[in-house]
Amino acid sequence: MDTVTDPVIKDGRMVSFDWTAVAAGTRHKGTAVATESEEGVRMVLALDSSEITAEITVTLTPADAGTAMTVTLTARSRGMLAGMFWGPVSDALHRGLVTQVDRFGTKQF
Repeated sequence: MDTVTDPVIKDGRMVSFDWTAVAAGTRHKGTAVATESEEGVRMVLALDSSEITAEITVTLTPADAGTAMTVTLTARSRGMLAGMFWGPVSDALHRGLVTQVDRFGTKQF
C-alpha cells in the first residue's frame, strides 16, 4: 500500500480505510476492513479492489528480544485483466509487502 486514507475509527479502533497500491505498473484503489482484531495479538484485514481481493493477517508473539511479527498475505485475482497478468501482479505484491513489513518492523513506538 502506498497510501492509506479515510480511516474509520469506532470505539478508539480503526475498523476500515481506503488504500492505493502500485502493482505491475498499475495503481489500484481499494478498501480494507478489519475482520478480526485482538489488541496486541492479532489483526486481520480484508482488502478489496476491482482487480484483487486479499486478506492480510498480522500476528504478534513474545520473543526473547521483544516481539516477533508474522505477516501473511493471501491474494486472489478478480476480473479477466488481473487474471491475465497475475504472475507480475503477484510478484509485485510480494515484493511490496516484504518491504513494508521490514520498514514497519524497524520503527520504534
